[in-house]
Amino acid sequence: MEEEKEANLRNFLEWAASLGISDSPDPRSPSPSCLGHSLSISHFPQAGGRGFAAVRDIKKGELILRVPKAALLTADAVISKEYKLSAALDKYPLLSSTQILSIALLHEVSKGRSSWWYPYITQIPRSYDLLFNFNQLEIEALQIDDAIWTTEKAVHKCKMEWEEASPLMSELHLKPQFVTYQAWLWASATVLLSYGTYTNLELLEHYGFLLHENPSDKAFIPLEPEMFSLYNGQRESLYISHDGKPSFSLLMTARLWVTPRSKRKSIKHIVCSGFQISVENEEFVLKWIVEKCRLLLSGYATSIEEDELLLCSLEEIQNYNKLSENREASAAPKDEIWRILESNNVERGELCGKLNISLKTRRSIDRWKLAVQWRRNYKKILFNCISQCDKILDINFC
Repeated sequence: MEEEKEANLRNFLEWAASLGISDSPDPRSPSPSCLGHSLSISHFPQAGGRGFAAVRDIKKGELILRVPKAALLTADAVISKEYKLSAALDKYPLLSSTQILSIALLHEVSKGRSSWWYPYITQIPRSYDLLFNFNQLEIEALQIDDAIWTTEKAVHKCKMEWEEASPLMSELHLKPQFVTYQAWLWASATVLLSYGTYTNLELLEHYGFLLHENPSDKAFIPLEPEMFSLYNGQRESLYISHDGKPSFSLLMTARLWVTPRSKRKSIKHIVCSGFQISVENEEFVLKWIVEKCRLLLSGYATSIEEDELLLCSLEEIQNYNKLSENREASAAPKDEIWRILESNNVERGELCGKLNISLKTRRSIDRWKLAVQWRRNYKKILFNCISQCDKILDINFC
C-alpha cells in the first residue's frame, strides 16, 4: 500500500511538472518533479495532515509556486471537455457553483484512469472529518449548543444540496457508487476549501481538523436579549478570546447594559471609547461574566479533566487497540467510551483483551476525538475567562 502511494505521488509530481506547475523561478528548467527548489511535501499531524514545507528561506513577496490555469480542475474546465455534462446543466439552472463543481469532480472520478486529472485524483484524501460527516452521536459529543446547531445546519445543507443535484447525476449515468450521499459528502469536502482566519469550530466545519493552540479561537456565552439591541455591530464580535479575555465589544455592551436606562445615552460615548464607567459598574460586569462561565461549565456532562481522560482512552484505542482500566476516570467518560464502541458494534466483553477495531470504527473514533478536543478547548476558554476576571477582581475590587 505504501509503495503504491509513493508511486502515485511520483507520477503526480511528474505529471504536474509536465504541465508547467513549478516552484522554480524558471518552470522550463528540466526536472522530473515540480517541487524541490522552494517547497517539499511534508506531513503536519497537528495541523490537518499533508501540506507544503519550505526547503529554504523565502522572502516576502517571492513567487513560490506557479500553477497554469489549464491545470486546474474546475467546473468550467470539466464542462468544456464534456459536451454531455454541458448540455445537461442547461436543464438545472438553480444549481449553485459549488454543487456543479462537486458533480464535475464525481464525473471525473467515475472515469478512473481515463480522466485527464487522474494523477491528481489519486492524491485526494479518501475521507474527511468535516462537521457534515459527523453522525448523530458524534454531533452530541460536541456538547455545546452552538457547535451542535452549527453541525446540524451543515449536515442539513449538505443533504439538501445532494438531493437537488441527484437528478442531474442520474441523467449523466454515473456509476451507482458515485451518486450516493457518501460520495457527495466526499466530493463536497474535497475543493470547497478556502484559507483565512478561523476559530476551531470553523476549522472543523471547513477543514476537518482543529488546532490545540489557536489564537483565532473564541467562545460565545449566552447574553441577555436586551444586550443585542444595545450593540449595533455583528453578534460574532461578542465573544471571549482564546486566552480568556472578553472582547472589546462584549465588555462595551455589558457595561452599557449594566447602566440604568436613563443614563445610557449620556455615557454611551465613554463606553464606546473603551473606558470604564465606574468601579461598581466594572465589578458587576466582571462578576456577571464569571457567573455566566461558571454556569456553563457546571451544566456540561463532562468536565475539562474528564475530557482529558477520555482523550487519553481514545488515543490508547487508536494506537494500541486496547482500553486499560483507568481508576481515575469517573462514570461520565467511561459511559461515553462504551457509547462510542457499542455504536460501532464493539461489545463490552471484547474490552478485556485486544480490540478488533474496523476501519469504519477508527474513522468514527477520529471524529469523536475531534469533538472531545473541541469541547475541551472551548471549556478551557471559559475557565481562563473566570481566572482572568477573578484576578482583576482580586487586584482592583478587594
